[in-house]
Amino acid sequence: YNIMDVILTVKIDKIKHILNFYEDVSLHVGINIEDATSNMKIVEASIFHYLRKNNINLVLPNKKKVESGADIGGFVRKPSSGLYENVAVLDFTMEYPSIINTFNISPETLCEDINCKREHIELVNGTKYHKDVEGIYPAILKELTNFRKQIQSKMNECEYNSVKYLSYW
Repeated sequence: YNIMDVILTVKIDKIKHILNFYEDVSLHVGINIEDATSNMKIVEASIFHYLRKNNINLVLPNKKKVESGADIGGFVRKPSSGLYENVAVLDFTMEYPSIINTFNISPETLCEDINCKREHIELVNGTKYHKDVEGIYPAILKELTNFRKQIQSKMNECEYNSVKYLSYW
């Protein structure tokens, strides 16, 4: 009953190399390919491998159960349908990593003491993060950013949309 779905999926994969992408993600991060579509699994594995590679003994906290309901922390505007002209696209791909790196945001750099004596950065909401030691999250993000730049550099050396170009995509 779904043979046409399989045929179309294979054709799409031959063009877009989606399976290769997830295979590369799973190999780079060290997770099973079926977990490569989960951002959370990728993040958890990246943290685990970073800690292990750097001989850091740290117990990671359990995930907190979040009550379902409204999105916490942000406003999501429902888009109105229609055809638009003069549409601009803003790329915020590196916005959050940049913020995390700038303010050294990581669980172990959070100043729990209100009268924090160590050198720190204070956010507008009053949250403080230590500056004297690099956090795990910023360190991992720097590694991933450097890896991303290497891949982009290799892509720029290839003819656009060539097989080699798409193999990096």
